[in-house]
Formats: sequence, C-alpha cells, structure tokens
Amino acid sequence: MVTLSGVAQELFGKRVRAKKIPNSRESLTAAMVLMQKHLGGPPLPDKEAGDRIKQARNTLKYLDDPLVRFDVEQEGKAMLNLAIDEYWLLGHSLTPAMERFQREVIFRFSETSLTQA
Repeated sequence: MVTLSGVAQELFGKRVRAKKIPNSRESLTAAMVLMQKHLGGPPLPDKEAGDRIKQARNTLKYLDDPLVRFDVEQEGKAMLNLAIDEYWLLGHSLTPAMERFQREVIFRFSETSLTQA
C-alpha cells in the first residue's frame, strides 16, 4: 500500500506541479518547516522535511535499510491521503471509494485528537 500510494502521489504530484501550483507534498513540507519554526525548534530544511514525508516509501522502494521499522498501515494511509489530495488538486471529483477513505481518515483523526487532548 505504501509503495503503490507513493507512486500515485508522485505521478499526480508531477501533473499538479506542471499546472504551476504546489502539490500536496510541497504544501505539507512547507507546513512542517513553518510549524518547527513556530514551536521554536531548530531550523528544519525543506529537504529534510520532504524526505521524512516519503521516508517509508523510499525505504521500501530502495530496500536501503535491512531493518525497516514503521507503522505500515499508518504510512500507507498517509501516502494514499497525499495521492488523493493530488487527484483533487488536478480538478477531479473524488470517487466514492476516495470519499469513504477521506471520511475514515478525517473521522479517525478527529476521534484520536479528542481522546488525546
């Protein structure tokens, strides 16, 4: 799921970028950099933030780490969410499956945020 979603995000992201608008990964990277600065942490270079977003996908893609540790389901959902964002940015209507997925992600995020507050 991580690798396939990553490929979809990459392909859609290139098409979004060709339209001269920031793709979802670029927007998320910028948000991470600004949040780090707002919280008073050390400067976070754009490349480092961008690499973190695609770390799980690249680890699986290149198999550069013999001991891979991450939440496969969570990373897969995050990458699929980015791919759906790119699809939306291209001006397409979401499919019913995409809408169900987005509702599940949003509902679970809201539910988790409320229980952790």
